[in-house]
Parts: sequence; C-alpha cells; structure tokens
Amino acid sequence: MVTNDECIDLAKALERLRSIKIVGDVKALTIGGATNIMPTPFQAGYQLACEEITHRLQNENWELI
Repeated sequence: MVTNDECIDLAKALERLRSIKIVGDVKALTIGGATNIMPTPFQAGYQLACEEITHRLQNENWELI
C-alpha cells in the first residue's frame, strides 16, 4: 500500500526533474550564449544563474508548509 507521504515524495521528485529540464532548456537558449566561446558579461551571468538554480534544485530540500 502506498502512503500519502510516498505519493508526495514522488510528486516532489517528478517536479524537481521537470524543473531541472526547464532550466536546462532555458540555459541552452541563444540569448544565454551557451555556445559562445567568449560570452558577454550578460551571457556569463545568465549561464551562472542557470547553474545556480540547477545546483539548488539538485541539492536543496524544501519542506512543505
């Protein structure tokens, strides 16, 4: 029998994976300069922000209130 907590944990894990995929897609946009050898300061910041968001999604655990 599956518990409510297990269902919530599954939903959280699936949402985390979906969010990581979205951030990866945003990071790959042309505006972010993912393929540029010499990114502009904006593009470097854009890439860094995407990396930070991905890191937080992968490593932080938020509690439901």
